[in-house]
Amino acid sequence: MSQPQNYPLIWSALLPRLARFLPANLFNGLRALPPDLAQADDDQQPAIAAELLKAVRALDPLHRVLIQYMPRYLLERNPEPGRPHGELLAGSFIFADVTGFTALTELLARQGQGRGHEAMNQIMNSLFSAVLDPLIASGGDLLVFVGDAALVYFPQKARGEDVLQATRAALRMERAITPFASFETEFGRCSLTMSAGVERGLVYAGIAGDSRRMELLISGPGIFGATAAEKEAEPGQVRLGEQARAIAAAHFTLNGSLVIDDWGDALGDYEISLPTRRSGGSTVLGLTVAEALETLEITLQRVERLAPFLPEDMLARLVNTERQRGLPPELRPVAVQFVNLVGLERLATEHSPELATRVFQRFFMRAQEIVNQHEGVISQVDAWSEGFILVNTFGTPRAHEGTTSYAVSAALQLSRALDQINREFQLDPPLSQCSGITYGLIFTGEIGAKYRRESVIAGPAVNRAARLMSKAQPGQIILDFDIWAKAQSAFVGDPLPPVTLKGIDGPVVIVNVREIRRGTRLQPLARPLLNREAETSQLAQALDNLLPASTTPAKKGSAWLVSGETGLGKTTLMSHLAEMARQRGLTVLVGGCQPHGKHIPLLPWTDMLTGWLDLDEHHDPGLQRVRLAEALDSLGLTASEKVLANLLGLPAMDSLKDSSSPAVGPPAPTMPPPSLLSLLSAKTQASPPTPQPAPSSLQNLLQSRLVEPRRPEKSMWTWLEERVSGPHALLEWLKKLAGREPVVVILEDIDWLDHDSTVLLHTLLRQITRLPILLAFTGREASAAFSHVTPLPLDKLPPSVLVEVAQRTLGAGKLDEALAQWICGRAGGNPLYVVELCEALRQADAVLLDRQSGEARWTGRFPALPLSLHGLLLARLDELPLPHQEVLKRAAVLGQVFEVDSLMKLCRPNLSEVEVGAALEAASQASFLNAVQATRYQFNHPLLQEAIYTTLGFSQRQRWHTKIADGLVESQPEAEQNLELIAYHYIQGAASEKAARFGRRAGDKARERGAYAGAAEYYAGVLGLAHAPLTERAAAAEGRADVLALQGDYQAAAVAYSQAVELGSVEARGKQAILTGQLEGLVQTEFTPMLRGWAEGARAWLLAQQGQSEAAAKLAQAALTAAEGTVRPALETLLQTLKTREPIGLYEEWLAQFAQTALSQPVPPVSLNLAKT
Repeated sequence: MSQPQNYPLIWSALLPRLARFLPANLFNGLRALPPDLAQADDDQQPAIAAELLKAVRALDPLHRVLIQYMPRYLLERNPEPGRPHGELLAGSFIFADVTGFTALTELLARQGQGRGHEAMNQIMNSLFSAVLDPLIASGGDLLVFVGDAALVYFPQKARGEDVLQATRAALRMERAITPFASFETEFGRCSLTMSAGVERGLVYAGIAGDSRRMELLISGPGIFGATAAEKEAEPGQVRLGEQARAIAAAHFTLNGSLVIDDWGDALGDYEISLPTRRSGGSTVLGLTVAEALETLEITLQRVERLAPFLPEDMLARLVNTERQRGLPPELRPVAVQFVNLVGLERLATEHSPELATRVFQRFFMRAQEIVNQHEGVISQVDAWSEGFILVNTFGTPRAHEGTTSYAVSAALQLSRALDQINREFQLDPPLSQCSGITYGLIFTGEIGAKYRRESVIAGPAVNRAARLMSKAQPGQIILDFDIWAKAQSAFVGDPLPPVTLKGIDGPVVIVNVREIRRGTRLQPLARPLLNREAETSQLAQALDNLLPASTTPAKKGSAWLVSGETGLGKTTLMSHLAEMARQRGLTVLVGGCQPHGKHIPLLPWTDMLTGWLDLDEHHDPGLQRVRLAEALDSLGLTASEKVLANLLGLPAMDSLKDSSSPAVGPPAPTMPPPSLLSLLSAKTQASPPTPQPAPSSLQNLLQSRLVEPRRPEKSMWTWLEERVSGPHALLEWLKKLAGREPVVVILEDIDWLDHDSTVLLHTLLRQITRLPILLAFTGREASAAFSHVTPLPLDKLPPSVLVEVAQRTLGAGKLDEALAQWICGRAGGNPLYVVELCEALRQADAVLLDRQSGEARWTGRFPALPLSLHGLLLARLDELPLPHQEVLKRAAVLGQVFEVDSLMKLCRPNLSEVEVGAALEAASQASFLNAVQATRYQFNHPLLQEAIYTTLGFSQRQRWHTKIADGLVESQPEAEQNLELIAYHYIQGAASEKAARFGRRAGDKARERGAYAGAAEYYAGVLGLAHAPLTERAAAAEGRADVLALQGDYQAAAVAYSQAVELGSVEARGKQAILTGQLEGLVQTEFTPMLRGWAEGARAWLLAQQGQSEAAAKLAQAALTAAEGTVRPALETLLQTLKTREPIGLYEEWLAQFAQTALSQPVPPVSLNLAKT
């Protein structure tokens, strides 16, 4: 290897392999090296060797991290990338399940802003460490840990020693988790307990995949037995399966299958020495270029053996977080898909592991292809109580518009792929699978200890998807009502009886999805088209150009591209266009592109054809085929019938010859075939729905077709020919239709147009001016790729129109000013955002509707960012490179508007100034940011900053907030102009003492200038700091009560002072006594010198109200004589009133003077230098 003449060959092969495993800056340094390392000057050789060794030093820690994610079996197996392997393993297995995890997840998920999810992750980490230590000490191999369950393997040993080890380990696990039986969190007391099952038996261990993505599956009877034993166990118990019990009976005290823990100290903490999961590092000092190349090759090979066992995006994050080497916690709206596949283990044990491996390899490769095409990730492949499961996520680590559609479509294709595999391998009985899919906000990150890590996805949506899957029958894809509401426009499903799911109150409505829905139909406008008069006028003129007039008999076609971001009303405008066309007597054809249709050839055009035929899922394939034949006959397109029927997945006429009913045949395929072979086999895949009788005319046509001689089975090349001729047939159909009468063709969401459809669209555009066709298609952005098109961009709507949209959504006649400003300020001119925000306000009970006036009033409560908008905005963010995303995440913590200098400080040392500058430039070009000044930027959309911020883990936010505040203090040690900004970041951060000091002072400052709402928010923030100094919390409580008094709410202020009194404030007790206005309390309370004059004046006022004017005057005179400062004018006025015997007035008048005078005094400034202590 070290021969100079091999350098070019070695280096050219090595460099591309390194790209996946090195950060961009390090890889770019390697790319800058000369192509022929041997030809470099002697002076250059040390620098080249040093650059190569930088890569080695980056790969070594990456390899150590990868080891921590792998079970010991896989490390000892030392897999070769891309080489499948399968075998039967014998040994003992522990399956342990944590009880109380669902309740804990639901409790913590309700806390909002990521705090609960972060607390859950911390608890899971503690639990993981507690369980892992006794497992490793007992010689167990942790195969899976998913937060609420663990699976452990003990290889078979002589005389059943593996059973004894496993049983002792299970008892140690139960002891280790005892402290979790009752523990306190900041959100309340919680309880976690564990039950465990142990069984001995065989399992199938299979490795499948290619060089970029591989998976390990360990599943089989031994694991199923351990799972069944655990189900019999109560919390705190260990139970044994039949085979394990036979061996353990002579060594443990058993009560049936229950193991009695009577070992005491004899159980011990360990059995074997603790294995270190380290591998030999590379010696990288003082090497030549040849030696450095050899070291780099060896190190790279070690990484390449393990890297495929992590999802690609997860690996990328480990590579690009080289300083931490971990998965940062995130909160994302995600579609979660659980798929349970049953029968593979039976193949391994009853036939051979080799057959099972071939099937597993075929299924996993196809599943990987399908999930990748649908922008998803196979996050986990784990054993289940029966068979194994795939946990597929859509929306993490990358979000995409149409996440729910991707998940449902992928499930349909996975079901179809398994049917094909069953036929391909002639499996009898066949493998079966069922699925459950949900959508919600989930927590992603990792849990780990010193020796082992696991990636984690957690949250109520994950639990719900698993439970939906458990309710599914073989072949079913079960959705709950929430995700079905988003998916039903694109898919066909059957409602099923409601079910009860653990952790959810009441019955849950579920739906079984069967296939893709075809035949898009634009709905009539539910509300008037707002502020689109100019666009409507242009389209109306284009429609009139299709109609022959006396002066211009020629019909002129045109094409229009309606563009704008999601939610601006493109579909609404198209609905209006369709209505105008129908009013003019024109034919309207509508085709919808779908996120999941990017890989389905000609989907929008076949969707259009289905709509023209007026077919839906209730028509059986035979009737659909007949209707197609009749319609094409009327256009003189009989020759195209076979091609178009194939595109629609309809049966051949001769296939119906032997049927007693014309409505016999398989339904239209729901997905595109991955190959011509699968296209052929798909024809006999699913059972048909209930047949419907055909009309007599169609019956006659069918019978006439059936007398045709039976055609031979089509060859592969025939199928290929039909696919190639499909676009031509569709184009001819459109031309024939337009030749009969002008046609309006609407194509929605061309951002998801497949390749074949794009080619057809270009062909149609080249001829559009010669055809009586108005073609209107919509997309997020205007594109120069389409010729002969008139662009029609949609602008954002003005506030007045947004208010009208909000009024209609809320059912209100008008909005109060604060509500209108909040909605318009956050919607950014987008009516969809208005609708979603209004729904969020309504769900959070944050808006009140006055039935008499019709006014909607805001309570001031901020609702959570709607998941739909969160996903849309994150989809834009995830289009950027990871380093640019990291910059924007930090910018989001700084706020809607931020200084470049503050951002630079926050990014150090993880990102250089050059990287930050490049990220800002790219974000500006992508319309994420706008440069307000040379040194200041702001987010273009207010919700974009919130979406990015909401995604961050709670602890990550706290660290960055604290770092920002420290930086502001250091840069301006004596200035107070940024006091409120500093306080905000400290309160959001983790430094409680600093947060309390600056938060209280910021509240005081806001109160001084009359910003009472802001002051109250700062005081509340300080009071929410559980570990803040008592004196600061007392001052904040007193300040909050002062604000209420200044706003004239004296009763609420008196109540609020109670908290300050409880926290030790002496002055608060006096203020409370004055506001309460009870003579007895004023007499018994001791007042500070500042309050004494006000208290005496209060007593005098109350005495005067009771008719004791002389006593009141004497008291006021004495108070005035002793008083100093701001109370004197008030006492003088009071005394004058008493002497002239004028009416004294309401006590609230005295309180108003007290509040505006005594409670509005400036508070001495606090030195910002205190923050450094």
